[in-house]
Amino acid sequence: MAVSLADFYPSSAHHRILWNLFEENVAPLAMIFHKPWLASILNSAGATAIADYKAFEVVRFAVYFAATTSMSPEQCTETFSQGQSSLQRYYRFATQQALARANFLQSQSLAVLQATTLFLTCLRGADDAAFVRAMTAAVHRIAQGLGLHRDGTYLGLSPFETEVRRRLWWAIYSLDCQSSEFRAIGTQIREGTYDTKLPLNIHDSDISPESSSFPGERSCFTDMTFGLIRCEMTVLHRKLHSDLRCSSSNYDEGGSLNAVKRLHGLKEIHNRLQRQYLGLCDVSIPLQWVTATVICLALARSWLIAHLPEGMSAAEQVSLMARSDVEDLKRGKLFVTAIEILEFAYLLETDPRTKKWSWLFQGYPQWHAAIFLLEQIGIGPQTMLTDRAWAVVVKVVTRWRNTDYQKDGVISILVSRLMAQAAVAQGCIWDRGERKDRPGSPPNYLFHSNN
Repeated sequence: MAVSLADFYPSSAHHRILWNLFEENVAPLAMIFHKPWLASILNSAGATAIADYKAFEVVRFAVYFAATTSMSPEQCTETFSQGQSSLQRYYRFATQQALARANFLQSQSLAVLQATTLFLTCLRGADDAAFVRAMTAAVHRIAQGLGLHRDGTYLGLSPFETEVRRRLWWAIYSLDCQSSEFRAIGTQIREGTYDTKLPLNIHDSDISPESSSFPGERSCFTDMTFGLIRCEMTVLHRKLHSDLRCSSSNYDEGGSLNAVKRLHGLKEIHNRLQRQYLGLCDVSIPLQWVTATVICLALARSWLIAHLPEGMSAAEQVSLMARSDVEDLKRGKLFVTAIEILEFAYLLETDPRTKKWSWLFQGYPQWHAAIFLLEQIGIGPQTMLTDRAWAVVVKVVTRWRNTDYQKDGVISILVSRLMAQAAVAQGCIWDRGERKDRPGSPPNYLFHSNN
């Protein structure tokens, strides 16, 4: 039974801190809300902007939960004199109670659905994968019931409402893809079942509830640019996997021909993204550097996936590719690409410039690259390059074990098994997520020097 949330509201000072954290750490990466509208309802004077006060409560506590998720443990202790896990449990409970009070499953409120999507996007607890997956299915059905799978221009909606609905639909689309991939389960949203367009590349200040027409898209980096990149990369990733699943070809001459077609299409996409987005990024600005890095990382990952053999599961595809008779030159390029994917992914999570956004990147483990490298390390000759690969895999997988909320997923189990096999080739032991040198064996010098 839902309880009163009066005691869960933070002080005015803590509210301002949490809102500032949300604006800086969460909103640039998860543009689900129109920030001026959100700011207006999160201060006491604007609470009546939502007719249903219970919907307002869900929004408020989802924002607080998202803000605490984006903080480091040290930051939580220093700012709130409370541990991060305790603070997250506190606002998670409040958010879930608010959802119950708003009758989430029966609600027709767009604000409630926005808040729920934000909540699920930020949920990273150790046992949350199944919950997120089930809730994402419910969110998708509710979104369909609200007609979010249809573009607002076909429904005669205002420019502002159309744009808000686009942002929400594509946030749900990304959440669906993320929650399904690591569990090796099909997505809820099927291609061809929606016609909702991508959001516009605009600043929030370019549109408001009073707008009578759509603003022109900007040819610069905007509030929405990173979100658009996320959408584009998710669509690209799903298309590649769909192409691989739909083909019944084996890794033979026909499969190679299909791979050539995929690579040609990928090159065209790369050129378009270069023109449309990369040119907008000033890499001296942290968020824009992150955006450019995410584009390059996602394209590299797609290039790796494009070489996968067809007609089998993703994990089987990666393992077979690593062990197949690919020509040495191509294998070498794939190996170096996989190393760079993991190195950049690790950098995004740990670099001081990007650490405040690592909460999002942690939810996208680059397991294709990890599996490919581990297969190669386990069967190939040990060289300085394999030592470099092993060093980054150890760092990345150790981090997954410590932070990934999907650690018991199908892919995680496979990675753990391959880690144990690769460790033997490296002359050490991988024991329950820890690397240990064999007694009497010299330490791997690259493991200690590669930071």
